[in-house]
Formats: sequence, structure tokens, C-alpha cells
Amino acid sequence: MKYVIKILILLSFLITFITKTDAAFYTMNPVGGTANSNDLRIIIGDWGQTQVYYKGLAQNYGGNPGATGNSGPNHYVRLSIGNTRVGKGGTNWTSATTSGSQNGNTYNATTTLTYNTGGRTYRVIIDREYTAPNAYFTWRYRVEIPNGNTRNIRFYFSMDSYVAGGDSGDVGYYNNNPSQTAGIYDNNANVLSAQRYINGPIWSGYEASAYGNMLTRINNNQNYNGTIQSTAGDLGYGINRNFGTAGGIVYEGANEWRMLPFVNTPTYDIYPSIGQPEPTLTVGQNSLITINIINAGTINATGNTTVNFTIPNNFTGPTSTFTTNGWNCGAVVGTTVTCTKTINISSLGGVDTLQIPLKPLSAAGGTTVNFSTSLSNSGDSNTTNNSATISQQVAVAPAPITITTITNNNWGTGFCYSFNIQNTSTNDITNRVIGFQLDNGIITSSWNGNFSNVSNQYEVRSNSISTDKLSPGENIEIGFCGSGNGIVSNLHLKSFTPVSGGNLQNYTIEQNGLRANITTSSEWNGGYCRNILLTNIGSSTINNWQLFFELDQEINSTSSATFNKNGVTFTINPLSWNQQLLPGATTNVGFCTNGVNVDNQWSFGTINIGSSDSNPPIINSNTPTNEQYITNGNFNFIFNYSDNIGINTNSDNIYLYKWDGFNWGSDISNSKIFKTSKVISQTQALYPSNNITIGRYKVVFNISDSSGNMGSITVIFNIGTGPSDSTTPNINIVFPGNNIIYPNASLNVTINYNDSDSGINSSSRVFELRKWNGSSWGPNIASSFINSNTANLTTANYNLNALGYGRYKIYFYIQDNAGNGNFREREFYIDEPELNVSTGNINIGNISTPGVNNFSPNVILTVRTVGTPFNLILNKDGNLTHNSIQIQNWNGVNGVGYEKTPFTNNINLINNNEIIATQATNLNTSGEKNTYIYTIRLGTNITQEQVAGSYLGNIKFSLELDY
Repeated sequence: MKYVIKILILLSFLITFITKTDAAFYTMNPVGGTANSNDLRIIIGDWGQTQVYYKGLAQNYGGNPGATGNSGPNHYVRLSIGNTRVGKGGTNWTSATTSGSQNGNTYNATTTLTYNTGGRTYRVIIDREYTAPNAYFTWRYRVEIPNGNTRNIRFYFSMDSYVAGGDSGDVGYYNNNPSQTAGIYDNNANVLSAQRYINGPIWSGYEASAYGNMLTRINNNQNYNGTIQSTAGDLGYGINRNFGTAGGIVYEGANEWRMLPFVNTPTYDIYPSIGQPEPTLTVGQNSLITINIINAGTINATGNTTVNFTIPNNFTGPTSTFTTNGWNCGAVVGTTVTCTKTINISSLGGVDTLQIPLKPLSAAGGTTVNFSTSLSNSGDSNTTNNSATISQQVAVAPAPITITTITNNNWGTGFCYSFNIQNTSTNDITNRVIGFQLDNGIITSSWNGNFSNVSNQYEVRSNSISTDKLSPGENIEIGFCGSGNGIVSNLHLKSFTPVSGGNLQNYTIEQNGLRANITTSSEWNGGYCRNILLTNIGSSTINNWQLFFELDQEINSTSSATFNKNGVTFTINPLSWNQQLLPGATTNVGFCTNGVNVDNQWSFGTINIGSSDSNPPIINSNTPTNEQYITNGNFNFIFNYSDNIGINTNSDNIYLYKWDGFNWGSDISNSKIFKTSKVISQTQALYPSNNITIGRYKVVFNISDSSGNMGSITVIFNIGTGPSDSTTPNINIVFPGNNIIYPNASLNVTINYNDSDSGINSSSRVFELRKWNGSSWGPNIASSFINSNTANLTTANYNLNALGYGRYKIYFYIQDNAGNGNFREREFYIDEPELNVSTGNINIGNISTPGVNNFSPNVILTVRTVGTPFNLILNKDGNLTHNSIQIQNWNGVNGVGYEKTPFTNNINLINNNEIIATQATNLNTSGEKNTYIYTIRLGTNITQEQVAGSYLGNIKFSLELDY
């Protein structure tokens, strides 16, 4: 079967016979934008900052762009790379250029911005196209995020607006018909300056509000929050896109910048936004969160409106009805507060508000929570924007630890860094975690800490008990050295445990050769944990022991023992595995509790001293015997035993495991053995079974004598018709084929089987799917991918969802009714071929000389497959055109064609389905993808008679795959 991957690429070049304009800034329509015209004059600086003139007035604050640099209008083309803000008002671009060209009354300008950091290059390209005398122009962005990026990337395009030459009368504007439009509307001049979405990734945020607030959001790497301010003032507006942390990706999109007289459309469009909590969220403190209901339409919004607000986990909300600004609200139902009101909200950004009370609980401290709200109104013209979310950090008490740098030495090829940690609180501090970021370096040595690293984000923990706890005023130095040009940043305290100043004491008690040391393992405000170390300091075996203590509060966790409470007295009893202590042996038990009370009155209860006997009981299995076939799954397990000093009849244990054809499963004794009906004597143990199904099983039984010596026996047996049928079923995996490559789509696994003797036990089927991880087969992932499965006595079918590329193995096991099992395995491969082109716009350039071969920059074609054979194909999608004038396909002398490496500066004809490269099957048995790289370039040679102009066309790259 054949599959085809296609990519369409824009091919362009400009024929002018003059020199192309390149400058630090570029002006589109230099004679336009006057008081008596309806067109625009657009001035673009080399950082992309843009000034627009309409009706003779500048529409952005700050004047015109300077000859170089980022001076001029407060228009921001900003890229946030993690915490680094690149662009106007932040870190300088590594390189920034703007160039432009004119073809008749159409102007094009391109701004190219790059920033280099950590050996990686981030690139932003802004292409603008304006045709006079329109009052709008299109700008397209291309954001290139390099391979290896792990930082969050945000792109901003925003400005300090100055609509109609001033701030007076400026209010926010938003509409979503026919597509998202956000900007500033001047009430006095009836002029709208706005950005309208055309294509590409949808906006992550938009805003038209106080310019200072927007600048704060840019500088804090936040999305614009959807605020549309209805009151006049010094406003700005903009859009942003949050691209996330992925690397090796190119994002592209287009928007339209509009400067138009406002046209009234009689509709209203309301939507919610969520404001910042007041006061700031803090554990245990009440706050109010404001919900704004904004009308982006052009007439007043009216009618009954319902708002639903969701209270996050670990918060409390209103417990009774309340009113807020005319809104009638109910108590929390589940996690939702519902408020209603008959609204009358003015047009063009009018706002109604309500406030919801809430309080974070302690479990919310230090976390980031999401608030969400939605609204409904029967007359609302647009419901796609009727919900909003906002994330907030819940504050905790100020950190009780100060961190100061001691040394910070960097000599280019190596570095050393140390810092001092001091406890400035009044309580002891334990379990501290210090965080920092390290770029361009690798730690080779360190002191006074355990260091861990994920993507250059380090955590440092205590490396010994002696240095873990810091008393009030105590300090410790932590440091490290390494190789490279290491740069340390964002040194901070991540977490810690404050220790309360309670009255906890350590205890040591002894009785009958048994010693207990009671110590505190951890302590915090409102709780603590205890460890009890028991040691047999005598010469005889201790077969059982017991401890008592008093504590007037509950225990919330225990380890290695049972804790029973009667009043304020707790009794500690051992588990079966640590009740016996040989001379010199030790065991640890413990507990944790929340509360201010402390334990006391520790003492021993019963201590059972054993003899010097070391002989375990002798055990035989009466039923079943080894490899016995039992036809009925309801029978009695019977074990006979004897011992020289007598049996401890409370020490028995029984375990049952079933063979799945691959390994022994987990213990199923609790469901298949009636343990509560057991009969235990000094010579025999009997356990009734509970309908054990056909299969192969292993039973393990053990019991101890009165000295604590344990005997054990293991028996393997079968449930089935017996050894008269010893032939295993026949199995044939019909599909998939062995070591065959398949596309990444749903896969129908078909397996046939039969048994001519006792017949197939259909309930014994086992199907597993595993993926090769490079060194071994991973865990069974069948349950995550099986969409459906059917089976009968001859065939099993498993429909698998798309698996993703890689090497896979299926395992199938089935038994007959006599318990004979058989299995088959089959390996196969899934391929997800990739075709990547290094550019989306191939520009042969500015051609001013006829009769000369001109070539585009190199185009890198990258194909990645697990091994599927392919043809890499090139097609020219029609001729290149300028208006109705064309440039034909290469005729041997003139036209458009291509060449591939090795380059000889010769242009070749692009045939229909021109094959650039062919690759035969080349299976990568690791399941990873092979990479193939091909380089071509497009070329043209024109005649003297060719008409000047900007010629555009498309070429298409295809990957034809043969599975």
C-alpha cells in the first residue's frame, strides 16, 4: 500500500532591473497618511517597531523609528525565552534588520530578528504587505524555535496606542465576527485601530487596557488576560501567543492591522474575564476575586445573565446566599457558585462586575490554582468567548532561611560557586531544598549537599543527618565546582520543614534482654514522627514482644507494626516477620502524628523468651502433590507437619500464584482460598479452596514452631483433566507479519489457534504488547492501546489504536482444557515518516540581469523513517505569475527549474513528479528513525523582454511511501 506526504511551498522572486532597497528602517507609501487622504504611511524600524500615520496623525505614542536600534514608537515585537525578555524594553536582539521593496502601489517589508543563547538561535521574521490606498495592511510572523529548547516561549505584538493622535476618548474594543479583532476605539474621532486574526495559531491572549498594566504583563512573561477597558485613558493594546516549551518547531500566522472609521453594527457580545484576587491569596486569609462581564458589542447588553464560578480544590467558598453589585449569588454547590442579574452594560467595552469570596486552605499553600468562570445570556451574539480562566499562586509564610552568595568565580573553562544558608527563624529547620539554574556548565564536585538536575534546574538537599537540621541562627556553607562557562541564576529556597519547640524526649527502656530506643525522626509545626529501635541484647531468642505508651491524640501513619489505641494508651505488636529477634538482632518500627501533645510512659508488655532450638518444622503436602492434576477447582489444601518442640498454630501463611504463560502472577490466595475456614492443629493445616479455574498453579505454605523457626514448602500443581492430554494448543499469528513495517494507524491483530484433544480454554487467553526501549523490552502496554477485541474457540482479534513509531512485540498465550499452555511472539515495526523543509518561502531574490542563472538559497529536505522505502518528489504547481504575466517551466535556456547536489550551476527541468531521491527499505532494528538529508535549490534565467514585477508561484514536495 502507498502513502503520500505533501508540503506546499511558496516560490517567489522580484524582477526590477534596479537595486533592492535595504535600510535600517523602511517607509511604506511615503507620500500617504495625510490629513486629506484615506490611506496609510507606515514606518518600520530595524527592531520591527512600527509607526502608522492615518489622517495626518501618528497612531502610536513615541514618534518615528530612529535610523537604527529600538528608538521611536512604543510598539513591542517581543520574544520571551523563559525568563529572558528579548526586544524593546528588554534584552537586545543579537541581530535586527528591516528591508523593503515596492512594486507599483504594493509595498513589502521584512524584519528579521535573531537572538543567540546557549548555543541556540531563536528567530522572528515579520513580513508586512500594504497596498495603497487601503487603510489596513497584513503582517505575517514566523517564529523559529531551535532544537533542544526547553524554555517557555511567548511572542508579543503590542503598542502604546495614540489613536487619532492622542489618548482622549480612547477605549478598548473587541469583536469576534467574522474573526477575533482587538484594539482601541477613539470615541471623539470615530476611528478604530485594531488587530484582526487571519490564520495560524489562535491568540493565547489579547488585551486593550491601561498601557502600564500591559507592560507589566509583558515584563512578567504573562499572557494578556482579555481585559477590554471601557473608560478612556492612556491605553495600549496587543496580542500574544504562548508556544510552550517544545523545540525544533516553526510557528507561522497572519494578522491584519486596521485603521478604519468605525462602522456601527447593532449587536452586543458579552464575555467574562477574571481579575486578580484582593488581597493576594494567602493560606487562611479571606480574599475577593473579581469577575468582569465585558460588552465588546456596539449596543448595550441587556437581559437576564447567569455566571457560574468554579471554586478550586483546597479552597472554601461562600456557605450562604449573598449579593454583590446587584448580582444574586448562592452558596457553593459542589464546587460551583452561581450568580444571576438582569444586566444593562454599555457598548464598546462596558463592564459589570461581581466579587466572589474565598479562602485558601493549608493544602493550597505554595501551589498554583486555576480559577474558571462561564456566563450565559440568551441575546448574546457570540458564545465562543463566554468562559475565562486565570492561574494564581497561593502565598505561604515568608521563608525562614536567608541565602547569600560567598564565592562566584568563573574563568571561562571552569567555575566554583558557594553560598551560605542561615536559619533566621525561631524554630529548628529540617528537610530544606535549595534550587538554582545552571547554564553552560557541568558540576564535577560539590560539598555539604546532594545535587540533582533536570534540564539545568538543580535541587540541593542535605547529604547527612548531622547537617540536615539548622537551629535558630545556625548556618552552613554549600558549594560546587565544575567545567565550562557556568552561570548560576535564580538561587532560591524551594521547601523546608519547620520544627516546633515541643517537649519531645528520647527514651531508652530495657526488660528481659530486650532494649527499645525511642527517638524523634522528624518534627514540624503541629506534628512529629518517632522511630523505635528494638535490640535483643540477651543470649536467648525472643519469639514475641509488646510495647505500651500513652498519647492523647490520633496516629496518622505507622510502619512495621500494629498500633492499637485504648483511651490514651497505645499497644504496639510486631508483625509476623519481625516478632522473632535472635540474639543481637534489631528491628525498627515507627509512627507519625499531627498535634501538639507528646508521647510518654513507655514500657514493655509481654516478652516471650524462646529456647535455643533452631530446627524448623518438617512439612509435607498431602493435597496437592507436586505436578498433580486436580479436575475440580473446589478441594482442600492439606499440609502435614511435625516439630521437636511444638508448632505455633498462629504463625501459618499460605500463598497461591497462577502461571500466565510468561511468569507467575501475583498472590491470589485471598480470593481463591477460604482462609477464615482454615483448620490448624499441631500436626496438620487444612484450607478449603474457592473455585480455582483451569490452569497451572504454585502454592506456598509456611508455619513456625514455638521457638520461631519457620518451615516452608512449595508445590506446583494443575487444575484440569489430567496428563492424558499433554499436547499444547497450536497457535498461528496471522497478522502482523514478522519484522514487517506498518504505517502509524489502527492495527488489527489476528491470531488463530486450535486444540484437537481437550479443546481450547477461551478464558485463558493472555495478550501482551511491549515496545523496545533501546536496550530491552518495556512493560506490557496492551491495555493502553486495545480499542476492541473479540475471540472464540479458534480466533482472537485485537484492534489496536495507533501506536507511534518504534519496534514492537506481541505475545499471545492460551491453554487447552487440560491446562496445557502454549505461546507465540511476533515482532513488527511502526513507522511515522517525516518530511521537513527548511523554509516555507523560497525566494530566488531580486533579479536585475537577464541571461544569467540565478539561484535561491539552499533548501534542506529532511526525511526521517524507521525503514519504509520512499520516493522524494518535486512538482511545480503551475507557472510563476505576476498579474497575468508568466514565467514558463525551464526550456533549456530560460524559465524556472532546479538543481540538486552536487551543484554545478545548471538549471534542470522540473518534470511532472520529478524524483529527487529514492530510498530502498532500510530497517532500523532499534525502532528509531533513520535520517536522510537532501539539498536542492530553485533557479531561473529570464529574457531581456521579461516584464518587471514580483512573481509568485508554488512548488510541492511529496514523500511517496511504499509499505
